[in-house]
Amino acid sequence: MPVEGIKFSGLEGLMLVDTILISQAVPPADPLRLMFHELVHAVQYEILGLDEFSRQYVRGIVEGEFDYYRIPLEVIAYDLDRRFSDNPGAAFSVLDEVRRLLKGGPS
Repeated sequence: MPVEGIKFSGLEGLMLVDTILISQAVPPADPLRLMFHELVHAVQYEILGLDEFSRQYVRGIVEGEFDYYRIPLEVIAYDLDRRFSDNPGAAFSVLDEVRRLLKGGPS
């Protein structure tokens, strides 16, 4: 079976080290949530460094059979952005949560 790769045509945003790119073709449904999600990736970069972040992301793509929603770094970002959106007044440390989740701690 040929590998088609991840489809980025529906991508709202993309974090590249210290830059967030926002699509003009696919305006975000919830810009604040998108920014939070991408900033979670910035924290992942900070903790892991570029080389390790890249290694884990690519490994997650392959092990997740090219399903974007199965990439572990994306799973963490979506879990935290859901927590942020579902409880707008509840403060939590993204840095602490990302550290815990990268180590495989309980949710």
